[in-house]
Amino acid sequence: MKEGWVTVNSAHFAVTTDAGERRGREVALRLEQMRAVFGNLLVRNKVKFPVPVEVLALKNDKDYERVSPMPDNRPTEAPGFFLAGEDKHIIVLNLFAIDPWRAIAHPMAHMLLDGNYPPTQPWFDEGFAEYFSSIKVDNKSVEIGSDPELTAKYKEDLLGNTREVRNAPHSFTELLNGPIWIPMKDLFTMQPSATEFHEGTHHTLFNAESWITMHYLISKDMLSNAGQYFQLVKVEHVPVEEAMQRAFGMNSEQFEKTLKTYFQSLSSLFLAMDQSKVPEEQSSGPQLFRSAAPFGPADVAMVVNKILDDDGRATMAEVMARQPEHAAQGLNDLQTLAQDPIDNEKAHRILGFVYMQKKDFKKSEEELGTAADENPKDMWVAYYRALEKFKLSQANAKPIEGALANVQQNLRAVIDWYPDFAEAYH
Repeated sequence: MKEGWVTVNSAHFAVTTDAGERRGREVALRLEQMRAVFGNLLVRNKVKFPVPVEVLALKNDKDYERVSPMPDNRPTEAPGFFLAGEDKHIIVLNLFAIDPWRAIAHPMAHMLLDGNYPPTQPWFDEGFAEYFSSIKVDNKSVEIGSDPELTAKYKEDLLGNTREVRNAPHSFTELLNGPIWIPMKDLFTMQPSATEFHEGTHHTLFNAESWITMHYLISKDMLSNAGQYFQLVKVEHVPVEEAMQRAFGMNSEQFEKTLKTYFQSLSSLFLAMDQSKVPEEQSSGPQLFRSAAPFGPADVAMVVNKILDDDGRATMAEVMARQPEHAAQGLNDLQTLAQDPIDNEKAHRILGFVYMQKKDFKKSEEELGTAADENPKDMWVAYYRALEKFKLSQANAKPIEGALANVQQNLRAVIDWYPDFAEAYH
């Protein structure tokens, strides 16, 4: 029986899926749990999302492949990916895979750090994101702490044949078990280049050392010491070596020695590494820390609504339109959905944003105007119409004329709808 497209809205996530209500609820629950675990780790009572987060969860492998990024001109093998945007962030999941939400834990951690933690240094952000990306959640428990970059050296194909993975990247355990470490003082001052939420390989010594440093700080309840360290170096401009001594009670050499001893004490990491090299063993190994889930299915309020199949297809087209390799096809799909006889309001609204990004303000205004006529209560249309006026003003180097009161009225309505929307305030 075909269930059709539904939206599942929890307190912090809007999930659109063609896999039915049960799977949509599961996705929303897991993401809410991951958000809560983030707050618990960093002792944050309130975790803010500076922009709305939408989720597209697809049940079909082929549909997911159609919209997914294409590194090396091939669809990504990851069962989830994260698209950052100035208006919203979009999480896309392949529900054909097991626990696909784990694939977006790393960029999700960066997003949450950006909105809820003061500026730090790359080792802290990357170390926390790597630590967080090992998370496993279910209805009863949370597990975390394993090597997030450990992968099996053997894989089973669709026919059940086991093959060795050629040139498999080194796990963190393998990297850290080598003879060379980056000196701690250098680690704490490194500035690796990466665009927002989009990074190169994680299988580097910088990532590995950042991860084990965060692993140690969390396990020893020393994040407050890290906060003191950042106060010293970022605000008071104290030299790194002195700041480490004052905040952690160790100089850089002592800190490195302590970390190496801590790493060698984590026997389960080495057990998991050995298991990964055995053809019959497919497990990533035991997690180091286990606790009760912050809440279960009965504790999260959700609103479920059936939506038109065309709305679902418009969401897929939007995901494509936001990626350079799929932009042309996404635009074409949106134009088809916006034309008669379909005349899909959501497609008009998304086209308005796409044209706005291209600085084609005439088409943008037409599409947003049509969307507003069809659904005057669509808050995204209200936001995009205000944003369009600002972008047009910037492009022409002229102040907003005549419509400023309407723009402010639209933005007040948007803020009432989404109080944490930083760009709406801006």
